[in-house]
Amino acid sequence: MPTATRKLFANWSTKGLQISDRNGGGFILPDFHKYEVIPFEIVVLEPDPDSRSVLSFQRVPIANLSLRMALNETYDDASPLAYQNTFTKDETLNTFTGEFSLATSALNTWLSTTESKDAYFELEISEGSNISKIYQAVVTVHQSVAQVGAVVPSPVDSYYTMAQAEAQFLKPINAAGVQLTITSPGGIYQRILGVTDEGQPVDQIIPV
Repeated sequence: MPTATRKLFANWSTKGLQISDRNGGGFILPDFHKYEVIPFEIVVLEPDPDSRSVLSFQRVPIANLSLRMALNETYDDASPLAYQNTFTKDETLNTFTGEFSLATSALNTWLSTTESKDAYFELEISEGSNISKIYQAVVTVHQSVAQVGAVVPSPVDSYYTMAQAEAQFLKPINAAGVQLTITSPGGIYQRILGVTDEGQPVDQIIPV
């Protein structure tokens, strides 16, 4: 089971989500994002009739049950934006596990470039011809910053030409006509050192 599995404990008596099978506090389903493929583990709960506490719960045996998960922008639609009806059952732990993909063309078209939209989320349990809608809620679906398979941008590098690189350094023997320019700390004056073709030294102090 993936580490990032989102665990849901659905009480089919109250038709709400709760924190766990030992804690009946209400649980709010996190928002969804475009392109998400979310691994879920769903546990169906009911009150424990053998407990004296009204806050005791037991896991419903799922051997004969099937689970469906849907997300859609309207009610009563035969083609939801996202839908999953295939889950792996662990009949010892009484858990359903499976992935719910929001990376569908229908959801992409519906959300388009809008920052976020509200949609309806539903969990449905069936046993033979018996069908129970055990949880419904309005959830927010947000945009995604990056698309699936986004390309890592290459850094933009700049390079000196040979002439530019050589101009950064004073060599023991420079090319003809090259002079040494020294700038004062305040950038006010420059001293230029060189030699003329007549063999005369060049040593000038000039304002910048």
